[in-house]
Parts: sequence; C-alpha cells; structure tokens
Amino acid sequence: SDKRYRALIELASLIGIKNNLIQNITTFRSPQQFSSKYQAVVYQGVLIPRLFLRKKEVPVCVDCLRAEQYIRQIWHYAPYKVCHIHKKALLHRCPKCNNNIKLDAQVRAILQTEPEEVTG
Repeated sequence: SDKRYRALIELASLIGIKNNLIQNITTFRSPQQFSSKYQAVVYQGVLIPRLFLRKKEVPVCVDCLRAEQYIRQIWHYAPYKVCHIHKKALLHRCPKCNNNIKLDAQVRAILQTEPEEVTG
C-alpha cells in the first residue's frame, strides 16, 4: 500500500538508505492507469497493470523455497507460471491435502515433503 511505501521511505531516510534502493525492492501503486478500469503498480521502475497481480493465493516453486525460504516477488504476477530457474510449474495446491497453498504452515509442510512427492 501507499502507507507502507511511505513508511519504508521514511525508515530508509532515518537509517541512511537511499530511496532508490527501497524503490528497487518494493512494489508500489502508480497514479498511471492502463485503462479506465486498470491501475498500475511500479516494480523496479517498470509499470505493471494491477490486473497481472495475483489477488489471493500465490503459487510457489518448491525447489526455490528449499534453496532459500522466502516468497519471490515474481510469483505474485499471474503471467508467471513456470519457474525460470528450475523449469517447473509453480505449485498452487498442497500435494498432501490438495488445498490451495497458504503461505504459512502449508509451505513449511511442503518443504518437509520429499522432492519426488511434489508435483506441479
């Protein structure tokens, strides 16, 4: 949100970090619109239609999560469906319970699953 972005900018100024570094790691709203219906967000200086942002669940690449346990920004974009590193489809459902993945306990459970048990 805009409030979070402004808070990050203020925090950056308090601890001596340049604003452009914060802008490169955050997604924030833009006043620009792609049409009367679709606003834009900015990520690393690129305008992205909000239409492309996933609204609810965010699929994951299990191999990426095993390597480094954080949610990648690119997974939030609806057109991104296959991990460009591992060449595997992003996982939308838990392989154990078949529910949509919630980015908390289910991710931890998937990380404990043997690789051959996980399918996209």
